Amino acid sequence: MKAPEQLAAFRRAVERLAEALGRPPDPIVRDSAILRFELAFETAWKCCQTLTREQGLLANSPKQALSAAFRLGWITDETLWDEILRLRNTAVHVYHETLAQALFDRLPALVPAFRQLLTSLEGHCT
Repeated sequence: MKAPEQLAAFRRAVERLAEALGRPPDPIVRDSAILRFELAFETAWKCCQTLTREQGLLANSPKQALSAAFRLGWITDETLWDEILRLRNTAVHVYHETLAQALFDRLPALVPAFRQLLTSLEGHCT
C-alpha cells in the first residue's frame, strides 16, 4: 500500500477510535475501543515505516519506525509513544477484565497523540 492510502487508513482508524470512545461505556464499547486502538496503532506505525524508509532510515519494527519518526520530528513525545507501544503489546493479550478496563480508561488521553502524528505525516506527504 502506498503512503497516501496508508494515511487514509490511519485517519479512518483514529476517527473510529475517537468515535468508540465517545459512546457511553459498556463492555462492548470497551472491547471495541481496545480493538480500534490496536488498529490505530498498526496503521500508525506502518505509515511511519513507509515514510521513514523513504528518508533512508531503518524501520523494520514498530519500535524502529517510531524511533525514526521521533528523530524526524513527526513525534514530539517519545516517552508517550513508548507507552503507546507497551499498551498495544498489552492489548493483544488482554483477557482479564481489570486489565481491559485499565487500558480502556487510558485510551482517551492517547487520541491526541495519534492525531498529532497523523497531522505531521500528512504534512510530510503533501
